Amino acid sequence: MAAMWAASASAGSQFAAAVSAPPRSSRPLQPTPTPAPRGAYAVSLVSAVISLGAFVGASRERSARTPTVSRQVLVPQLKDWRKPFKPRIKPERPDHKRFPDDEPMKSRPQFAKFALMAKELCWVTSKQLEDARREIVRATSRTAKVYLRVYPHNAITQRIADSRTGASKGRFEYWVAALKPGVVIFELDVESEELARRALKAGSRKLPFKVSFKFREEGPAMFELTA
Repeated sequence: MAAMWAASASAGSQFAAAVSAPPRSSRPLQPTPTPAPRGAYAVSLVSAVISLGAFVGASRERSARTPTVSRQVLVPQLKDWRKPFKPRIKPERPDHKRFPDDEPMKSRPQFAKFALMAKELCWVTSKQLEDARREIVRATSRTAKVYLRVYPHNAITQRIADSRTGASKGRFEYWVAALKPGVVIFELDVESEELARRALKAGSRKLPFKVSFKFREEGPAMFELTA
């Protein structure tokens, strides 16, 4: 009997709540969101990309470092090793030539009539070669052709002071070309021999080793054949 009275009481409370509630049509309507224009999304995306690019550019500027190796004009590409070994110049044996009476190709002018030749074992850096070339061009008033027969392929590294044994080979310092006696360094194509001697002498002042002047007598030079 008590259960029946409890059920009837709960049903009556539910009916009273339903009657007291306002009708569905009289409830306040929620404002409907207005759709954004079509170009708003594109404008916001473009602004986000621009801000991201500015942030990346600023971070790159902050992270930019100054190069440790001084840039030179003659710098080869490293293909075999990250840090190649230093060049070893050894004296040649007396029987190293197959034809003793024949002059090697590196000791003969191939492209012009006049040449500058090394007379001793030496290392010549890329900066020294470039300084000598500029002196030769300046002495001829830019009226001659200058041919460079050697190239600084060897990288020289140097370790910092007070470094322990076996630390590393060190950082790159400069590039050198290992030369032997009799190797042609520069060739010059000018009209007169006097101008060639004066220009090559001016360029030899920038080289830290003994050099000699060489003149091609037999046969035409390469520029004469292609002219």
